[in-house]
Amino acid sequence: MTAKKHLGTGPTWALNRILPIVGLLFVSFIRVSIFGGKSHVLLLSSITKTSKSWVDFDCFQPLPHPILGEYKNWNKNESTVKSLNAPHIVNVGFPKCGSTSLFEFLLTANISYPKKSSHMWPCGKGPCGQCIRKAVNNSLPPLQSCGNSASFTQIDQTPFSGTGCIWPQISYLKEIYEGAPETIFLLPFRNVTDWIKSATFYHGLKRRMWNLCVFPEYNLTKGWGSDKDMEDLYCRHVKHVRHFVSQRPSLTLVEYSISDKGVGDFLASQLPHMNLNGSKYGHRNPTRKVKPNKTIESK
Repeated sequence: MTAKKHLGTGPTWALNRILPIVGLLFVSFIRVSIFGGKSHVLLLSSITKTSKSWVDFDCFQPLPHPILGEYKNWNKNESTVKSLNAPHIVNVGFPKCGSTSLFEFLLTANISYPKKSSHMWPCGKGPCGQCIRKAVNNSLPPLQSCGNSASFTQIDQTPFSGTGCIWPQISYLKEIYEGAPETIFLLPFRNVTDWIKSATFYHGLKRRMWNLCVFPEYNLTKGWGSDKDMEDLYCRHVKHVRHFVSQRPSLTLVEYSISDKGVGDFLASQLPHMNLNGSKYGHRNPTRKVKPNKTIESK
């Protein structure tokens, strides 16, 4: 009697199941550059764009390799950056995740560019958040309309009272992309417990976020306000950025941990057109432990 073949059995089925897993493990353990005991995989293949595995990677840990879009085709041997051709760099991470350190590091870039970096203020003639919102409302490209800097290291705006909470890295990601489709997104990571603690004591940032900001994109609307909500905000944002980039092949995403000892060298290696010296990266703007503001006006 001839044995019946069942779907889902046999050597072909086993290979189809095992090979993708082996391939993923192989990619995960390739080490191309090592900084401070941390390894970063540099993959130039478009496989990084089409693979689904990185989109669902741990939302509290940076990806082990960058996701390269059109930037991989950039002439990395150029000694200067021309304003019409340079890809913009935008920090799409959160405040209190090393944005000031990033800003001061990018200011050391050896490039010919009208303005190397914008950080909160000014972007054009005002705060970055307000400028970007105004540009979007007027159907203008946000980055070019708000100073056209080589990099934007903090674009969100959280006021001390009233309205005006603007987080473009959440609300206007699509418009930023449409205005500059080859943008390099930087997504810095920080231990989420340390991030919440820092936001608590940095001029009452955490309570200001709770009272004055809503994030309907992440289902955090009026009345949100717990450390668990902060963790959800952090995680949902990381997932959103990864998914957004996965759907837009021209974008580049570079994730990194601000606690890595070799973060300066890593960023210099990922942004070669900026001609950076990794040793010039340093920790800036540490949080001073002050009493959180408990009298902030509610939205």
